[in-house]
Amino acid sequence: MRDLKSQLEVIFPQPPECPRNHRHDSIAGLYADYRRQLEGKIFKDSAGREITFRAQDFPHLVKLEFNDPKQKEWVAAVAKHAIAQLQGGTLDESRYRIGDDSRPRTLFWVPQILAEPDSLNPNKRNPKNDVYAKRFNRRGKGKTLKIVLVKTDSDGSRYVETSFWSDDEYHEACIAKPRSK
Repeated sequence: MRDLKSQLEVIFPQPPECPRNHRHDSIAGLYADYRRQLEGKIFKDSAGREITFRAQDFPHLVKLEFNDPKQKEWVAAVAKHAIAQLQGGTLDESRYRIGDDSRPRTLFWVPQILAEPDSLNPNKRNPKNDVYAKRFNRRGKGKTLKIVLVKTDSDGSRYVETSFWSDDEYHEACIAKPRSK
């Protein structure tokens, strides 16, 4: 039986287990870890290209939301205001929340996904930008494809715009002609 299982694993390789989740007690604590481990650091993708994380993308990366009293609902946080408050230590966490709790837990996986994606493709809407994807074994707990979107600025610099869980259908709809890893 062991030989059959080994043969099947070669034919149908299983995705890797998810890396360790990161948990934070506060948005400020999450941002402090982001600054220390990711912000401004240069990472290389599987093609050897440099990619960085920027301060202004933190709110989008973690899907930070603001309780807007005028609209009386939660809205996407304005990066300029949220980052200034985080950097100044004045963020009122009762007015902010994370809209997708999986994003901060998996944020620190992104460098590994960039370095070892299962696929790397141009974005269909903007071929200068890239879609990295890596499948993980989530043991039946939701979508298994982690997507990372990397944007290229006019000066050629590249940065992580966002990452999220997805499925094959979304992935296929947002990628252009396949590019080698």
